[in-house]
Amino acid sequence: MAAEAESVTFLLETLKEQWRSYKNLKAGAHHEFRQLKSALADLQEFLKQTAMVPEQEQSGYFSENEIRDAVYEVEDSIEFWLTKMDVAKNKGWFNRIKDIFSTEMEQEIKLLRQQIQPKVDLIKQKNFEIKQNIIRPSTSLQVQIPVEVNMVHEEKHGVGADDSCEVQVQGIIETDQSSGQPSWEQPDMEKNIVNFPDEGIIINKLMDPKDRLDVISITGMPGIGKTTFARKIYEHKVVVNKFKFRFWIHVSENFNRMEALRYILKEVTVKAMVLNNERDLIRAVNVSLKNKDFLLVMDNVWRIEDWEIIKVILPNDKGTVLLTTRDTDVAKGANIYRMPHYLHGLSQRASFELLILQVFDIVGDCDTELKEVGNDIATRCRGVPLIILVIGGILKRIFAKTQGVLAVKKEWTKVSTTVNEFLEKDDKKLISRALEISYKKLGHDQRACFLYSGLFPVNHEIPVSTLTQLWIAEGFIKWKEEDNESLEEKAYNILIILINMNLLMATKRNLDQVKTCWAHDMVREFCRRKAMEEKLFRVIHRSIGGPDPPFAKAPEFRRLCFDSDPTDFLTKCPKDPTAKHVRSFLCFYKESVKLQSVTFPDVCNYLRVLNCRSTILPSFPEVKKLILLKHITLFIENLKVLPEDISQLVNLQTLIVETKLETITIKANISKMIRMRCLKTKAAIFLDDKKWKVKACHNLQTFSRLSPKSCTRLLSKRAPNLKTLGVRGKLTSIVEATFLKYFNHLENLKLNNVRDDQSIPSSPLFLSELVRFLPQTLKSLTLANTGTDLKWDVHMRLLAGMENLTVLKLKGNALTGEEWIADETGDVFPSLEFLLVEKSGLVKWTASESNFPTLRSLVIKSCQELSIIPESPSEQLESLEIDLVNKSVVESAKRIEEIQTKRHQNRKREIPFKLTIGPGCDLDLISETINPKDDEL
Repeated sequence: MAAEAESVTFLLETLKEQWRSYKNLKAGAHHEFRQLKSALADLQEFLKQTAMVPEQEQSGYFSENEIRDAVYEVEDSIEFWLTKMDVAKNKGWFNRIKDIFSTEMEQEIKLLRQQIQPKVDLIKQKNFEIKQNIIRPSTSLQVQIPVEVNMVHEEKHGVGADDSCEVQVQGIIETDQSSGQPSWEQPDMEKNIVNFPDEGIIINKLMDPKDRLDVISITGMPGIGKTTFARKIYEHKVVVNKFKFRFWIHVSENFNRMEALRYILKEVTVKAMVLNNERDLIRAVNVSLKNKDFLLVMDNVWRIEDWEIIKVILPNDKGTVLLTTRDTDVAKGANIYRMPHYLHGLSQRASFELLILQVFDIVGDCDTELKEVGNDIATRCRGVPLIILVIGGILKRIFAKTQGVLAVKKEWTKVSTTVNEFLEKDDKKLISRALEISYKKLGHDQRACFLYSGLFPVNHEIPVSTLTQLWIAEGFIKWKEEDNESLEEKAYNILIILINMNLLMATKRNLDQVKTCWAHDMVREFCRRKAMEEKLFRVIHRSIGGPDPPFAKAPEFRRLCFDSDPTDFLTKCPKDPTAKHVRSFLCFYKESVKLQSVTFPDVCNYLRVLNCRSTILPSFPEVKKLILLKHITLFIENLKVLPEDISQLVNLQTLIVETKLETITIKANISKMIRMRCLKTKAAIFLDDKKWKVKACHNLQTFSRLSPKSCTRLLSKRAPNLKTLGVRGKLTSIVEATFLKYFNHLENLKLNNVRDDQSIPSSPLFLSELVRFLPQTLKSLTLANTGTDLKWDVHMRLLAGMENLTVLKLKGNALTGEEWIADETGDVFPSLEFLLVEKSGLVKWTASESNFPTLRSLVIKSCQELSIIPESPSEQLESLEIDLVNKSVVESAKRIEEIQTKRHQNRKREIPFKLTIGPGCDLDLISETINPKDDEL
């Protein structure tokens, strides 16, 4: 029900903003609109109140489907009419038919209000009853739960009762605030858990001598085994012998500080003390722990405030705190001097052992015939103990009821191929409940964004730009006039929240900027199941009996995503009138599908999102009637022209088109597409100046890739707020070398030079002039194939003068020459943090720390001629990646690793240095092989 409340909120905000443009309509239309808005406001208030009612009690109060359908119908109709007005304005004949529009709009709104008002009136009748039964908002999040403290004295490894202790706060493990009852209990993993790969790392940190309070944070995704990992550390013989006093506090959501303090005090004092005054209790605990080498485990910390209230109590001398949390922000905040330890889960061997232990008492009891399929199943669990436990329980039931090893193997093989589907057969719903806790911690707008990530298929690396653009187009990201952030910034901040809560995983980064992310299988399945409950979207699969669900039921959902061939749907749905309700059509089918023709207007008139990169179209589809479209991503094999008809798509925000051709001409009038924010293609774009004369595209922020011939000063007037610009083609054909200096907001620039071997060699001075006019606002610059015109010993000095340049990527012989000798005073890059040199003929590189005072990441690829990397390129260097280089470069990289590791060890803040040696280096010298970083802007 929270989703419906957000839908109404967003609809009201949308109408409020858009209606301002039409204040000169007839009074009747405004009157009907105000009444409709009032009805929606009543509905919004009701939904907010009922969101606090326990789900099991909600069914008697309202019909979710009726409310959802009513909201959607209003949204569709109002947005459609307002957009028709925008189209009319663009065509210049709105004033002539304004009165007709007003009359028709008045009638339409009146009809909508008459349809929705009875529902609102019925809801109001229930409102009083609900108010009498729900908890007031001021107290709803402060449910008091009886607390029972159970002291457990352990006598393991020769430790006496006074040496080891633990507090269990019953009733606050993971609390459902609406009911006041525990929502789930953690399964007993400890009895069968095997070794984690990182135990030694944490134990070594615990053994280090301390001169002040030390905090070691452990974080990771739900179900990864953080508590179990901490338990193994806590009970390890070496740890037990070192720490005379050990305490275990399970924090969870409703942390009781007084009970925790009494527990600690009772275990460290010889004489029992009864203190009820909080100040006296705090002082007593602090004095009792003074100069004692203790270990305190704070397990499952949700809020940094819970750590802070304990931190001020602990003496700042010898103690150590081991803290586990799902939230990376909490982990970082607990100790700003030490990076959190991210738990990646179990190794393949440990996963297999844990899986088999769930079926048999001893690993050796597993039949040889079952080991191979067992290993395959363990691999598909991706090292997550919670998944292994769930699947292990399923395998155990199969083994118990199936006769014969071969029959068991056959059934296990079915599980192996469909692990995600079998997770749904978890009777205890351990995975759902574990993720539900994190899900409820999210804000309502964040929930929709999180669930939407489940659209993407298995093992799909999700480009952050794609995900955030889709969130914006779907209306999940709301913008208000008082906001200081752009829509893109707000969307990215939500992504970081999801990553910090370990619900999504960052897979590629450019410095601190996340470029791609990934959803774990169990997270994706949770999102899909929850999205179906909320009717947020539906994924359509291909099964033996046909599509699942059948096409007849698919239009019940406003967002459809295909991970199968969509051809049948696109050919059959034009005949289905219910398809008009589809607002988003996405296809992430792993195989490319060629379509002969598609007429989208006949499929869904209210389409907002059209994302079909895996579907190859013969030409740009007929979309001019789809005036609500906000996002288009298409693959058109031989696209020559962006047609003029798309000028009518006044709501379009993102247009991404892939093609095999080298160039594209835009015939559309971009100035009419007033909400366009991103226009992107890999082909060189030729602008038709006749189609872009008067209006400027103030919202356009990304334009890539542009033909050099379209790079003129006029471009800066037409797109004055560009932040990202890509240029591809013969850069020497740029007419005005000064055009770049007029972009006052440009932050990212990518210049890709295409050479024509048949042409006359270009003047070596031209690109030099172009580089001289780079705007000082530039933060990221990529140069590719510009080497004939740019030289190491000359033009790097020009780039060094750019005070805000943070990222510099030099690809494909971007500069020419064999030597780069950086001058200690003239060649200083004051802000550069990331440097990539790829496919270069550079032989000798000389530089010192003074040249790169802020460099954090250095990447050297395909530089076979390079003899050595400067021994100390930067004191701040945190990562070095090399690939396809000779032995001497590898050796120098290892020396840099030694130098930087020693430096980092002597710092107050622990930042480990990372050396990555790619597979293209000498095999004898490989120390680590991982995926290369993302090289795209």
